[in-house]
Amino acid sequence: MLKALSEYRGNDLKSKYYFAYKEDDRDYLKYLFFAYLESFKYFRKNPNVLLLNCTYKINKFKMPFLYAVGINNTRQNFKLTYYFLLGEIEGNYNFVI
Repeated sequence: MLKALSEYRGNDLKSKYYFAYKEDDRDYLKYLFFAYLESFKYFRKNPNVLLLNCTYKINKFKMPFLYAVGINNTRQNFKLTYYFLLGEIEGNYNFVI
């Protein structure tokens, strides 16, 4: 997944995604954040409502998956950001904030 995201990452106008991640001492993934850059532009125009949902153990890594969804002025939702977290403890959510 990191390789695929890296192909679309950059500082030019063709970049589609922004992502950040953190690994532990053994080079295992602790956190992964990614977002479609166009979603940030849309959120700047519609910043009033932001919903967060965390789904547990739905992927093969059994990592909690947290995503943020915004709602525009016509009550349609749009996906904003995605996070994979190491576990379900409070300290892991500090990466998100």
